[in-house]
Amino acid sequence: MNISKTPQRTRKLKARSYKNQVIENADFSNADIRGINFSHATLRSANFNRARAGQPTIWVVGLGIVALLLMVLVGAIAGFVSLFVSALSLSPNQGEISGAHLTIGLLSLLILSGMTGLTFWRGLSLALVGWGGLFLLLATVLIIPTGVEVGVQAFLLSFAIEVFFLNTIAGAIIVASRWQVGTRLALPALCLLMSTGTVAVISQFHTTFLDKTPESLRTVSYLVLVCTALLSNFLCVYLAWSARRGSLKYSLIQDAVVAVNSWGGTRFTGADLTGADFSQTVLERTDFRRATLSYVRWLGAQRLGEARISQTYLVNPQLRQLLTTLNAQGQVFDGLSLRYLDLHQANLQDASFIGSDLGDADLREANLCRAKLVRTQLYQADVRGAHLSGSYIQDWGISVKTQLEDVHCDYIYMRLPTQVNPDPLRKPDNLKENFQPGDFANFITPIIKTLDLYQRQNFDPRQVAETFNSLDLFHRDGLDPTAAAIAFNQLTEENPQAGLKLVALDGRGHEKVRLQAQVANSVDKTALSTQYFEKYQQAQALPYLEQQSLMATITEKDKHIQSLEGLLKSAITSGESYIKVDGGQATTKILILSANPQGTNAHQLALEVREISNGLQRAKQRDQFEIISKWAVRSRDLQRALLDYEPQIVHFSGCGSLQEGLALEDELGQVHCVSSASLAGLFSLFRNKVECVFLNACYSEVQAQEICKHIRYVVGTHPVPDEQAIAQASAVQFAVGFYDALGAGRSIEEAFEFGRVAIEIEGLSMAAVPSITKSST
Repeated sequence: MNISKTPQRTRKLKARSYKNQVIENADFSNADIRGINFSHATLRSANFNRARAGQPTIWVVGLGIVALLLMVLVGAIAGFVSLFVSALSLSPNQGEISGAHLTIGLLSLLILSGMTGLTFWRGLSLALVGWGGLFLLLATVLIIPTGVEVGVQAFLLSFAIEVFFLNTIAGAIIVASRWQVGTRLALPALCLLMSTGTVAVISQFHTTFLDKTPESLRTVSYLVLVCTALLSNFLCVYLAWSARRGSLKYSLIQDAVVAVNSWGGTRFTGADLTGADFSQTVLERTDFRRATLSYVRWLGAQRLGEARISQTYLVNPQLRQLLTTLNAQGQVFDGLSLRYLDLHQANLQDASFIGSDLGDADLREANLCRAKLVRTQLYQADVRGAHLSGSYIQDWGISVKTQLEDVHCDYIYMRLPTQVNPDPLRKPDNLKENFQPGDFANFITPIIKTLDLYQRQNFDPRQVAETFNSLDLFHRDGLDPTAAAIAFNQLTEENPQAGLKLVALDGRGHEKVRLQAQVANSVDKTALSTQYFEKYQQAQALPYLEQQSLMATITEKDKHIQSLEGLLKSAITSGESYIKVDGGQATTKILILSANPQGTNAHQLALEVREISNGLQRAKQRDQFEIISKWAVRSRDLQRALLDYEPQIVHFSGCGSLQEGLALEDELGQVHCVSSASLAGLFSLFRNKVECVFLNACYSEVQAQEICKHIRYVVGTHPVPDEQAIAQASAVQFAVGFYDALGAGRSIEEAFEFGRVAIEIEGLSMAAVPSITKSST
């Protein structure tokens, strides 16, 4: 984040106006852009690094001269108003002091004093100036019945008070606008000229105004005169000083100063500055109103608060400080909109963004360690390379478009800390364990997909988060599915109070697999994680026969464990995420059986399984389906799989023979065909469980006709002997269309039609389109 401060030679630009021009990626670095008009220009990714903006010298000098002359006028008006107030407040009526006149005079002085006090106490606003009208209203309604002369006096005094404050505000604007212009003599010169104007007017007209005042009141009149004049001059300087300090009570003056100082300055009004770089640029007296400032780089920008920045996010002083320093460690930004900000490499450690909107923000390589990202919106934000260790991500808003690649994270918290629980829902669950490289991405990717599913179903995931407490078990160095199933079963049996329930598997090939289980909120997840991996290592060390014997014993009591073993094998083999969210609804089990005897195309089978899995992962009703994959299926594996999993849909992917039946494998991996009659007899035993059999194999239409005698729906493939490659491609496309439709909630017959359309859209041969057979029983 450090920027070199080596001085560079300032470049002079020939053009004085780029209004409405398209000059993307232009280089104005180290240029003198004072007074140049960029209004409504397209300046995307323009480089203004170390440029100097603002008013040209001739404008600064000219406005300075005008300011000096105006201060004489301000002083003169102040002196005149002081005389006027003094004379009217204590003026006689035909040489005598009238009670009504004196009442009006004293009331006017009280109102003047009250408005001055409110100015110091509550600040300046148009409401204070309007209080003179209140005095006029009171004088007219309540006092005019005593005489026309008294009403006129009240009107004139109210007018004088109005002029007093308007003149004081005008003087404060002039003084504040020239406060730091020129030499140190600027401010003393302005004050001197104002005082000179005041004294000159009082000296010229005091006799005319006060010659009729009785001797008894003359001293009081002079005292009112001097105090009013001094008050006007002092208030003028005080308002200017307070506005220069950035006091919000006098923002009216500061806004006017910025408007005056931007006359003739650099103008970016309405310009598109997306991605522009203003690093180390002097930006005083520059007009950014209505400009598009998405992803603008402000690091090291100087005097940005003196630019005209109304109607932009820069009006917030806290955001200006953040953008110009990129250092907001420990600061609070709760509830703020930070969309489209360039926070690349910003130090946001320990900062709080509770309820903030960081959508579309550039947070690349930002330090977000221990940041509170609770309910923070990060949709489409770029968080690549950021540091998130120790951050709190409770109910944060992320989506598939949030870029989280290469994030550095040792651990995170799923809840805000409390005194009772300083480490709430820490991930990894074991407090002695940290994420290894790539673990965070593997952990967060299924969450993103699940949140995307909820959003498409108009479901609030926070309803699940309130009751869902998870235990995540990371296998980084390979996984033995049998040992994992045994360890998880033993962990469940020995910790009944934990309420362990497997809800998700995330497979990334043999290297990284994550198991996610739902647990009770009160359990010690560090102890559970340690216990699980101890049991896993013990089970893994067992001989193969002992493992199988133990698994057989467990399966007799809980078939779910054998299902877990199969799911783990499927997750490893497919290399894709397996996510199962328990929504309280019955799931449809899809058993995919693949046989690859020697001499057949294995790649085509893997492609088909992967495409089916991907389609259902994206499906609107994904949580209602469970995919179980079995590879290298032998004839006895077919029967066992149907018994173990009791699927509603059986999908066979492989090869077939017109006469001999479906091609499975024998013990040596050679072709072993199962006849149509045998298949029909097997499926007759599952007629009350299986709803559809999908035979996505060549020459399977004959087998479909036999199986359909017992199963309601059977899909088979026509024989296409001369177009095997085309037939295989059509089979994959048909399967994708078929399962996409099922995942969207369509019926089996409708899904069949979607499969046909999928082949047509791809322009494949319709000769290879499968047929559907519906049982008449």
